[in-house]
Amino acid sequence: MLFELARVWLKIFLRGSPEMPKKKYIVNLYDAEREQLQLLLRSGKHSTRKVTRARILLKAADGRTDKQIAAALSVGRATVERVRESFVERGLDALNERPRPGKKPKLDASAGR
Repeated sequence: MLFELARVWLKIFLRGSPEMPKKKYIVNLYDAEREQLQLLLRSGKHSTRKVTRARILLKAADGRTDKQIAAALSVGRATVERVRESFVERGLDALNERPRPGKKPKLDASAGR
């Protein structure tokens, strides 16, 4: 045990600390995108899922890890990873719901109750 620990420290000393694997999906926001996300958070007229995605993107752009974001927002790490990937591929359209498979609902949202 002690020998193994000494070997690990020697590796770190000689080669530097072991680096975390690079993230495949890095969130970089332009100032206009950041402003749009912050406006979305302030307006209060959006679905909870959309607001959560906006918060994830803002925290990711600030350099937080997936684990930190997941803990701060009480979501799963897979959700954070999925939002990152979706943003890199689709831009701010990643905030919107994608169509779900299956039969379309008979009543739409504008029908009321």
